Amino acid sequence: MLLKHKEFEKLLNFQFSEKMKQVIDSLNIEVQPLSDDDLQQKVQHIETILNTPNIVVAGSHRLNDWNNGWNENNIEFAKSGNIDSLIPRYFGKYKTVRFDGKFYNVLSKDCEINMLRVLQYFILEKYCNNFDNFYEFGCGTGHNLFAISEFKKDKKFFGFDWSNPPREIFENIQKFYDRNFVFDNFDFENPNQNINIENNSVIFTFAALEQIGYRHGKFIQFLLEKRPSLCIHLEPISEVLDDNEKLQNLSIHYINKRNYLSNFYSSLQKLEKDNKIDIIDVARTTIGSYFIEGYSLIVWRVK
Repeated sequence: MLLKHKEFEKLLNFQFSEKMKQVIDSLNIEVQPLSDDDLQQKVQHIETILNTPNIVVAGSHRLNDWNNGWNENNIEFAKSGNIDSLIPRYFGKYKTVRFDGKFYNVLSKDCEINMLRVLQYFILEKYCNNFDNFYEFGCGTGHNLFAISEFKKDKKFFGFDWSNPPREIFENIQKFYDRNFVFDNFDFENPNQNINIENNSVIFTFAALEQIGYRHGKFIQFLLEKRPSLCIHLEPISEVLDDNEKLQNLSIHYINKRNYLSNFYSSLQKLEKDNKIDIIDVARTTIGSYFIEGYSLIVWRVK
């Protein structure tokens, strides 16, 4: 089963441009529905993992792990200049993805990262036609910003991360590809107030706030003060999932078990009630990976 632009248009209730349809169709996203037995085995495996007492949880104690992981990408990219070397190695680790809320076995290379790319293309075409500056907080290797820059080559791109290897990666992106990429360190839990967000800017997080659990208050306050034109997040958002549906229930439990993002949407709802922000869109995209439906969408702006 090849997932082409038509399948994604139906899923997202959105019509892509002709150019983007061609890009999506070139990605070769091929999946296969699971048999009942295979589905049951995978559900049992996830339940076993969820009952593991020593599962690794997110938090600042893992900074060295991220430094080490991004440095592996950094070393490879510095040698080759191949942008694919910036893809984090956790993509494609399990040969199962979520699409339309169901499990599918992966039949094509880079299926998981390509599904994320389609979501990013959707975001670009629906929300980001007129911005001059693109900011990603928790940018990691910069692979998301680079994918976006392919369609906005004359714009400015700013990446922020708490780890150090991305600084050299961004320098090499500029060297190899002549893109306007700028990097600085940033900690969601202790935002650098000296960082400025330029006029006519959009900010993104892509499964980055995931790592800070309930400790998102200072970052939200940072955005309220810096006033970007638009804020867009693709993150695991438990509040939009249905605890009574099995695969969504497993995702919620995995989010909780790993200490992933919690109460973020609820915090934004309170700010909207207090007339401080406008929430423009909230959507469960139904796309995700083996353990987690990790790409729910929230779009908002400061009043």
